[in-house]
Amino acid sequence: MALFELTLSPGIDKQTTPVGAINRWIDSDNVRFRYGLPEKVGGWASLLTDTICGVARQQHAFVDLEGNRYVAIGTDKFLLLYFEGQLHDITPFRTDNAGAQITFTSSTLATNSTSVKTCTITTTSAHDLIEGDMIVLNSVTLPGGTGLSASDFEDKLFQVLTVPTNTTFTINSLNQATGAVSTGGSMIVEPYESVGPAQQTYGYGFGISTYGGVLSGALANTLNGALAANTSGNNGSSTEITLASTAGFPPVGTVAIGDELITYTGITSPKLTGIGRAANGTTTAVHNNGVVVTNATDYSGWGSAVEASGVTLEPGLWSLSNFGQVLVATVANGKTFTWNSGIAARLSTRASTLTTGFKTAINTTTDVGNPTASRLTLISPTTRHLIHFGTETDIGDTTTQDNMFIRFSDQEAINNYTIQATNTAGSQRLQDGTKIVGSIVAKENILVWTDNALYTMKFVGAPFTFGFEQVGTNCGLIGKNAAIEIDGVAYWMSNNGFFAYDGTVNSLSCSVEDYVYNDFDTTKGQQVYAGINNLYTEVVWYYPTASSEFNNRYVVHNYGEGKDIPMGNWYTGTNSNSIRTTWWIL
Repeated sequence: MALFELTLSPGIDKQTTPVGAINRWIDSDNVRFRYGLPEKVGGWASLLTDTICGVARQQHAFVDLEGNRYVAIGTDKFLLLYFEGQLHDITPFRTDNAGAQITFTSSTLATNSTSVKTCTITTTSAHDLIEGDMIVLNSVTLPGGTGLSASDFEDKLFQVLTVPTNTTFTINSLNQATGAVSTGGSMIVEPYESVGPAQQTYGYGFGISTYGGVLSGALANTLNGALAANTSGNNGSSTEITLASTAGFPPVGTVAIGDELITYTGITSPKLTGIGRAANGTTTAVHNNGVVVTNATDYSGWGSAVEASGVTLEPGLWSLSNFGQVLVATVANGKTFTWNSGIAARLSTRASTLTTGFKTAINTTTDVGNPTASRLTLISPTTRHLIHFGTETDIGDTTTQDNMFIRFSDQEAINNYTIQATNTAGSQRLQDGTKIVGSIVAKENILVWTDNALYTMKFVGAPFTFGFEQVGTNCGLIGKNAAIEIDGVAYWMSNNGFFAYDGTVNSLSCSVEDYVYNDFDTTKGQQVYAGINNLYTEVVWYYPTASSEFNNRYVVHNYGEGKDIPMGNWYTGTNSNSIRTTWWIL
């Protein structure tokens, strides 16, 4: 039998069966196709020995006027700066709309146990913190008897572990306390700007509140004396319940003991006073000495309405761009901050809404300032307008945020949005879709995607400044970072396929489309990240499958070597060492 050459087309074919994929490869991992042949993907080298806290969701590289190169990294907890081989924390502190830092003075601390490091901090007013938020403690004076040192807390960064009430939260101390001490001492709490959760979740049904009265991570202690199945307390009292310790419990609230809820109106340590047994439809029951007593003050019971404004669906995201040598950073559905690389103390200065010369805070006298709730932002090329997408119709009022509304500043004036005949500030509302999902700077224009359509935004001059044109429908973007542009062509991932725009929207023929979408958790679309590797003419998308909380797979489109291949040159991978949550382009 004569020998003959077997030629396999590059790329993976998963649209047909293994038998039907004639002269095609049917699976791959950590492999790319170049010059028609498969080759091993190269390895990755770490630039750092440090571990970044949180999930990196955005990177942006820029250069200052002296040629220094920076990479800003936005995670679900921090805004970091990579410079000269080191990371610098430039995360903004939480501020009001005018830029004044929000702090909680005269806060107190309690050590909850001598066996765990958890401490409870009590503020004098509602702190609005959530689990996972970061705080800094200053001017620390500890109560006596803890066995801890103020230096264990002074100017240290802590993560909020639980939030029992709107005036209390828990942290872990650096060292173990030698005594359980009720609240005392004094300190200043300085919260970081809250970014959002590490992953995207559903926001309706049973997933948005507690179910059956179980409060994960809630503050708990134990009974000191048994309770009978009546309306009285323990230890012979008809109005009080004695605990081993009441440290950290709110002054007025509700506790859960077994299936029974009990209200109280005061605390005389270690007793809860003014009790009301069998609250909220529960029944009295016998509770033995030493059983767990859980703070249930913020409990949402079966059939109770859940406050929708307290539910965060999308992960913590950032929009990062630069206004010359000034970094512009916007928290998704939040405020915009700036950081100036041109000042001498730049590496010890945080991003802020009050950066000198580049303020984004609202001037309460003139009402000049940036919106305080925007889905995303970017700086327009050449004209240098700061553009807010999915933003407020009334600046400073977060309740007026319109997910389809666009607002842009005056040219070269990133804090002036007052629309006048003498400037180029303006606004526009898009029509097709329910929300603006993403936007990128492309060749000669800006591309704006909603969840259903694609628009172009192009500078046209006076009197409208920017002109908008809808160029595609039923081609919406699945996530803010799921689009990329190279050589005048934009590529993106939607809820139902892959698309390209080169002046016309085109659906990309894909040889792995069913494989990707049959196992793609599209409810986590905001976690998708697109990258470009122009050396190999590749566009890559990292995405999560239905069984994963984070990105665990990637799909690659080789746009340079697939034009003559049926269904294109595509390949996939699941190698954990090559999975990314963001991408750096310099």
